Formats: sequence, structure tokens, C-alpha cells
Amino acid sequence: MDSDASLGALLEEARARSEVTLNALSTATGIPLTSLHRLFHDRVNRPSPAHLVTIADALNTPRGPLLAAAGFPESGNADLDTALRAVYPLPDAAIAEMHEAITAVAARFTGSTATGEDL
Repeated sequence: MDSDASLGALLEEARARSEVTLNALSTATGIPLTSLHRLFHDRVNRPSPAHLVTIADALNTPRGPLLAAAGFPESGNADLDTALRAVYPLPDAAIAEMHEAITAVAARFTGSTATGEDL
């Protein structure tokens, strides 16, 4: 993948490589065809990171370059606060509340007693 290419160009390159039509990609991901067209033509100001991850997985392509092209930090190079701020431009109090919510969900599913400071 060309690191200087636009998000749309990277998506199209991955789609062509996987030989998947946009219609098939829409069906596989549950993302409306109109939304995919807008993404593939660089007409989305703030793409959803969840959509990009879903598309990357469906096309069997690395997530990092797509997220980076959309302006999101690559997860291996950023801490949780940085990633949250990239997706949700919120104040510190909101980020702290997100940590509490993540901790509560983790505890519910894993029995973990980790605190927000451990995240």
C-alpha cells in the first residue's frame, strides 16, 4: 500500500486486490453502498474507524494504513487516551468517564479488577 495515497485510493487498491465488488462488500460488511461510494471517493470528512476496521477485515487488508490515512493513530503507536481523543474530541473529564466505562465492561466480562489507570 502506498503510504502517500488517499484513503479512497487505499480502499480501492485493497478492493481490487481482493476482487470484491462494492455491492459484495456492502453485503459482507453491512455498510450501505452509498456510504462505501463516499468512502472510496474521499467524500467523507471523518470516516468511522469502526467502518474502516470492518472494511479492512472484509478485504483481508491491514487496518493500520487505512486508519492512518483517515487521520487516526495506529493502535500500536498510541495510548488509549490519544486514540480516544482522535476519534472523540472530548475534554479530560469525558475521557476519564470513558475509562470508567471500559473498566466496568471489562469487569463484567472477565471478572477483572483493573482500574482505569491500568488501561
